[in-house]
Amino acid sequence: MDQAILDEYSKKFDEHDKDHSDAIDIDEFLHLYRDVENDPSKTMEEAVIIFNGIDINNDKTISKKEFLDLVTGIRNDDKLFMYKMFFRSFDPDRSRSLEAEEIATYFTFCGHNTNTQQAERLIKKYNPDGKKDSLTFAQLFKELTNTDIDPDTDPYDGQIPWPKEEEDQVDQVVSRAVELDLEGGLQEGEGDKPEEVPVQKEAPSQEKEPTTREASPAEKVEKKDAPADGQQLKIIGGILLVLLILYLLLRKS
Repeated sequence: MDQAILDEYSKKFDEHDKDHSDAIDIDEFLHLYRDVENDPSKTMEEAVIIFNGIDINNDKTISKKEFLDLVTGIRNDDKLFMYKMFFRSFDPDRSRSLEAEEIATYFTFCGHNTNTQQAERLIKKYNPDGKKDSLTFAQLFKELTNTDIDPDTDPYDGQIPWPKEEEDQVDQVVSRAVELDLEGGLQEGEGDKPEEVPVQKEAPSQEKEPTTREASPAEKVEKKDAPADGQQLKIIGGILLVLLILYLLLRKS
């Protein structure tokens, strides 16, 4: 596409990027959308659908690059790009598959009026055994365009992890947190033994004294002030669990 056209849209993006962060939120995008379409009647609902399709990583902002990719796709009449974008709009959990209600909304938005019952029949067409209740992007693209594409075509173009990869990452974090917590508990238990301080042996001619003695009050205070290794591991394990919970909550939001 002509660079001059891209420069024009880049300038429009900058005009609506009020905080100059090189990213815009949904409110800023609504005004940009109306400006680009030269239509002040464009609704927030329409803007949200497009915004969600551009916002691949679901961080509630879109960058200038993401916006210019949209412009390029539209200007080049890139149907694969456009259908991917709209697919992402109706895949809020980023599962890479749509269920019946989502399919009906997706098809209708793409100009193919479809209700939930029709979408359910479509799912059964591709899953006669009833093991799945959703369709992939490649299956839906086939229905919309009568064009076969690679069944593993990723509507997110590899920019976010596949669900299995994400699940494996979470499992690794949980396993490590539990491991640290257990190690911390074991070391803490070992630390409950009476404190002993080794002493130097006296000359053979003198009466033998115990080879160990109880720590002095000062030594006990000094050791108490330093956190035990087991306690440190338990703290690290707890922090990892908290971070995991925050991560899962952010994904759902």
